[in-house]
Amino acid sequence: MKLFRSKQDAQLDRAISELRGEQPDAKTLSASAERVWQLLQTSEGQEAATNALQPIRGCADIRSLLPAFHRHELPPARALIVEDHLRECVSCRSYASGRAVNDATGVG
Repeated sequence: MKLFRSKQDAQLDRAISELRGEQPDAKTLSASAERVWQLLQTSEGQEAATNALQPIRGCADIRSLLPAFHRHELPPARALIVEDHLRECVSCRSYASGRAVNDATGVG
């Protein structure tokens, strides 16, 4: 079993080395940059850039996102952060379900 594992490790190391050595050509890089630029020009791209500049720093920020979260209007990354926070924070979970209307001083 150890020999088999060593052979797999060696193959994986070779594959990783080959991938690291590959460089995309100028045409591929240019096409990729153009796609990113086109996305940034759309309202969706502008919203994503704006959201990236607005960090979520705790319970107050999570609670401010709850209305959009419940309407399924958050970008997937933000929705995932809210879901994760609600799993971990009892205070915000209660707030989100309408059982508590405390201020946003919970742990978060």
